[in-house]
Amino acid sequence: MITTAKECTTEGKFLTGPCRKKGNSLPLETENFVKAFYERRDVSRIMPGKKDFVSLWKSGMKEHVQKRLILSNMKELNSHFKEEYADLKIGFSKFALMRPKNWFIRYSLRLRLGICYECPGTMKIREPLEEAFEMALVDNLIYSQWVSVDRTTLEIFQKE
Repeated sequence: MITTAKECTTEGKFLTGPCRKKGNSLPLETENFVKAFYERRDVSRIMPGKKDFVSLWKSGMKEHVQKRLILSNMKELNSHFKEEYADLKIGFSKFALMRPKNWFIRYSLRLRLGICYECPGTMKIREPLEEAFEMALVDNLIYSQWVSVDRTTLEIFQKE
């Protein structure tokens, strides 16, 4: 009797829960479009640091993949994606789930963006510098600054 009960449960005749219904799966074409959208330069940037990497499993081996920073929030990215690819049907939750593991949203990297609570603010640094410039009689300040986000243009500025 026990063996017949086990056979019936394995066959799904009785003592089994309801079968899970498969939902509508996302087409492979849509997944490829979403992945290509995430990799665009206007959507994300590669983080430049040597230690800015994540270890991911790919085909049974760990691989170091450079971190990427998403330049806007997920809602804006989803609406931008829907504007460009209006014929594709994808919801926000699936779009957000398809975000790769090495991609980080801006607010999760506060220390990278200079928003550290332990670091002094710009006013605490600016006041002593202005006093030092007045004591040394410095009228013009010449400095170099990276202009674009991906550090391709270095320009020299002069302030009085």
